[in-house]
Amino acid sequence: RVTPYAWAMGIDGDVGVHGVTAPVDVDFLDAVDELDMAGMLAVEANNGVWGVLVDGSYLRLDDSADTPVGEVDIELEQWIVQASALYRASQSGKTVFDAGAGARFMEMDTDLSSAVIDADGTESWGDPVLVARVRQQFGPNCYGTLYGDIGGFGVASELTWQFIAAAGYSFTETVSGILAYRHLDYDYDEDGFVYDAATSGLALGIQFEL
Repeated sequence: RVTPYAWAMGIDGDVGVHGVTAPVDVDFLDAVDELDMAGMLAVEANNGVWGVLVDGSYLRLDDSADTPVGEVDIELEQWIVQASALYRASQSGKTVFDAGAGARFMEMDTDLSSAVIDADGTESWGDPVLVARVRQQFGPNCYGTLYGDIGGFGVASELTWQFIAAAGYSFTETVSGILAYRHLDYDYDEDGFVYDAATSGLALGIQFEL
């Protein structure tokens, strides 16, 4: 399954570099104005009860925030890539449950600038994650999916977790449309680089089953 998708992602939290931290608050309804560029793709392959899921997203965002040192211009550029191995733990009628584990990798380029500060830096890290997913077939063409993962555990992030609720409609045997809500949360703080923020919003994709 190959799924290109658009994620109207908003960001809410704190980002910091070299000891300078600023709040970011971009509502997903305003994301089109704030985002310079974004791209997302998910690929899944299955062989019997085993599967592999790879999801990648990229965004570049500009924002500004009021801080104790005045208004700060914020430029963020981030790559997120997650790879997970899945096992079909159970299948009963129209309900399928998958569980697995994997890793999520983040690379973040942050630039904070104002009249009195100019701080920038790039940080990359990876976190182990535990994964669970339930898919329910509601009819010949309609289905729903609930996905969740949790990880970090102090390996890199103190905690990172994700939740996705999706509804799908099959137009043909090989093409489906998907509407989802996705929330991704990070709590990362290392050597003056801070990313304690949640990224969330609606996603719309087209899935091709090969």
